[in-house]
Amino acid sequence: CSGTPNPGNTIAAANPVCASNGVSLSLQNATAGSGVSYQWQSSGNGLAFTNISGATNATYSAPQYVATYYRCIVTCSGNSGISNPVYVTNNNLLSCYCSPGSGDCSYADQIESVSIGTLSNSSGCSSGGYANYMSSVSAPTLNAGSSYSMSVRVGAGGTEYVGVWIDFNANGAFETTEYTYLGTGNGSLITNTISIPSGATPGTVGMRVRVRWNTNFTSSDPCLNYTYGETEDYAVNICNTPVIIHHPGSISACANSNVSFSTSALAASPTYQWQVNTGSSWTNVTNGGVYSGATTATLNITGVTTSLNGYQYRVLVGTSCGGSATTNTSNAATLTIGALPAITGNPVSTTICSGANTTFIAAATGPSGLTYQWQVNSGSGWSNITNGGVYSGATSSSLTITGATTALNANQYRLVANGCAQTVTSNAATLTVLSLPTITAGPASMTVCPGGNVSFSGSATG
Repeated sequence: CSGTPNPGNTIAAANPVCASNGVSLSLQNATAGSGVSYQWQSSGNGLAFTNISGATNATYSAPQYVATYYRCIVTCSGNSGISNPVYVTNNNLLSCYCSPGSGDCSYADQIESVSIGTLSNSSGCSSGGYANYMSSVSAPTLNAGSSYSMSVRVGAGGTEYVGVWIDFNANGAFETTEYTYLGTGNGSLITNTISIPSGATPGTVGMRVRVRWNTNFTSSDPCLNYTYGETEDYAVNICNTPVIIHHPGSISACANSNVSFSTSALAASPTYQWQVNTGSSWTNVTNGGVYSGATTATLNITGVTTSLNGYQYRVLVGTSCGGSATTNTSNAATLTIGALPAITGNPVSTTICSGANTTFIAAATGPSGLTYQWQVNSGSGWSNITNGGVYSGATSSSLTITGATTALNANQYRLVANGCAQTVTSNAATLTVLSLPTITAGPASMTVCPGGNVSFSGSATG
C-alpha cells in the first residue's frame, strides 16, 4: 500500500444495541494494497481513546454493555489515518430479552405469587399467559456469592413445573447456565434455593419465572412457546464489586482550556470518588476551584493551568452489598498541559547581494503540535509564503531564500506560530538586496609624449 489511508466514517451495523447482540463495526472506505494495519479504539467520552486489545482487523465485533465511542487507526507505510468516531448506545437491558410467546393459564396453570429477597408479588392468570413486572414491581437486591430462598405459588391446574432464569452476566439474554429448576406442585407453594454466582455482573437485570403444565423445562427453554402455563418477568439488582468498563484516559490539553475525565461502570447504585496524585500520593478531589463532578462519573476541570501538568487522576467506584461496602479502582490517567505559544527568538534583518542565498530564523515555544507559517510583506500587506521558487521552509522555523533578486529588496518577513488555538507573531525583519556592480563607462585609449602625464577614468553602478 502507499499514501495516507482515508478510512472515512466508522459504520455501526446497528445502533442502539443489546449487549447479547453486541456491536459490529466497519469502515466507510477500504484501503487497498498489502501491509495495511488496523487498531480499533474506544472511549467513554469521545475525547480520550484507548486501544482495544486484539482489535486489529478491518472490522470489529464484541458485546457492548455501556454506550461507547469507537474509531479505527488505519496505517499504511508508516502513514496513519483515523476514522470519524461513531457513538453506539445501548438499549435498555430490560427490553432486550426474548419474547416467551403466548400461553393459556385459564385452566389454573398459572403463577399466583413470586417471592425472593424483598420481592413479593401476587398475581392471577395474565392475558396471553405473560406478565411483565420489570418496571411495576420493585427489584430486590441479590448479593453475588449468596443464596436466597425463592418461592412460587402455582395454581391447581394439575402437575405444574416451575423454572427460573436470571441474567447473571447482564447481556440481555437468558442462557442455559442461568437456569434453576425450582420444583413441581399443584395448587401449592414451591420453594427452593437460588444461588447467585460470585462472578455475577452487577447491575439491574432480568429474571424470568415460568410455569408449565405436565412437562418439565430444560435449561434452553426461556423463550419456548408452549400451550398451557404462564410466564412472568421481573427485574433484580445484582450486587457485586463494580466492573469498570471505561477507564479514564490520559489527556493532553492547552493551558486555560477545559477538560473532563470520565468512567463507565456496571454496579448496583454506584458511588464515585475521584482522586488526584500531584506527585506524592493519592488524595480525594473535592468540588471547588477548578474541579466539579468530584463524586460523579465525570470529573470536570475548568481553566487548566500548567501547574496541573503531569497530575494523575483515577476514580473509586463503590457500592454496598448487604451492608458491606465494596470498591473498584480505575486505572490512572495523566493530564498533560501544553503552554501557550510564545516567540522566543525574532528574525534579524539582513543585507545581501543579488543572486545570493539567505535564511531567516525565528524560535517559538508552545504545546506539542506547534505549527509555523512564514509571511511576507512586499508593500501591500502580509501574505502567507508557500514553498516554491526562491522559498523553502515556509512552514518551519527557518525560511530560506535561494538566489534572491532585487525584486525582493525591502521585503519584510515574519513568523506566525499557532498552537492551542492561539497565534503569536514574531517581529518583522527586512531583506535588503543590493544590485551587482555594472560598468557604465570604461577608460579611453590615450597617446602621450614621453615624460607627459595621463589619467584614465571610468564609471560603474551597483
